[in-house]
Amino acid sequence: MQSGACKSIAGVFLLLLSAFVGGSVLAEAPPAAEAVQGKELLMAAFVGRTEVTISLEINSDYGQPPSVGYLDLENGKKLEPQYVFADMVGLAPGNTIVTLRKSPEQESQYLVRVDSDGDGNLLEETEQTLDPETPARVQVLRRWPRGSRELQYILSYQVWTDRNGQAAHLFWWKPRYRAEGRFRFKSCEGLFAVADFDGDGDFDLTDSARGTTIQSDRNGDGRIWRQDERLGSDHVIEFCGETFWISELSPDASFVKLVKTLVRIPKVGAQVPSFKAQTTAGGTVTSDDLKGETYLVDPLDDIQYAGNGGWKLEELASRIESVLVRQDTRK
Repeated sequence: MQSGACKSIAGVFLLLLSAFVGGSVLAEAPPAAEAVQGKELLMAAFVGRTEVTISLEINSDYGQPPSVGYLDLENGKKLEPQYVFADMVGLAPGNTIVTLRKSPEQESQYLVRVDSDGDGNLLEETEQTLDPETPARVQVLRRWPRGSRELQYILSYQVWTDRNGQAAHLFWWKPRYRAEGRFRFKSCEGLFAVADFDGDGDFDLTDSARGTTIQSDRNGDGRIWRQDERLGSDHVIEFCGETFWISELSPDASFVKLVKTLVRIPKVGAQVPSFKAQTTAGGTVTSDDLKGETYLVDPLDDIQYAGNGGWKLEELASRIESVLVRQDTRK
């Protein structure tokens, strides 16, 4: 089949819905960073706008295993003239200023100050010791439109050798918290949690572009540890025999809203439902035409993400021409 033969909006929309609603596709579900974030396209699959609101509270005694937060020393150089007492200045996620000066006692040790209240005055901050074996625990005041609170972070660093054989230091910024609540639907109840993956203090949906920030105790065993219990905010969430999308997450993680949907998670090896679609060339393509072959449905080719607002339906509609159904020639 020619790749351009299946580019029509009507045909692709039917292909997409038939593959996901009540059925499945013949490929692995995409990883978190590549998952379908254009869920406005599937709004028609919402079931009577059944919405579930989960109240969340910050658990300040949770060590987030993965983290991509680090000190930005490059942009921190611009601030060095303001902090002459420091050897280096870094910006932690959330534009938190951190100063570092080498310890006079140990070569591998630093003395650090963190702008915990955001006033820019580091001299009033308590100086802590930091070395590869001893991380520093710091509290930072985070502010949101509806309030503020202190959040805890772990600042650590490691020494590694760069490509030029020179010793380099990398300073990690790790959140020591997550937001937790109880997901209750019908007769089911389980732990539901949201992580601030980059540690900037904002619980936003863009965190999921970097990792699985949504955690749901699907089987009710009181813990979250299975792979299918760690998801991105753009993934379909299975719970109590139903499926949900996340429709809203407050920046301060005080609540999360989910909406029930007919969309089902694809299962590898399951039968693709029958379909018939019109092509831009004026022909038709059916499931019988594709029977016995392996094809890749690629709904996000050349479509760009529209910032925090998510995918724009109008832009998706205008760009949906780039959607291809093409034969997978991989062996």
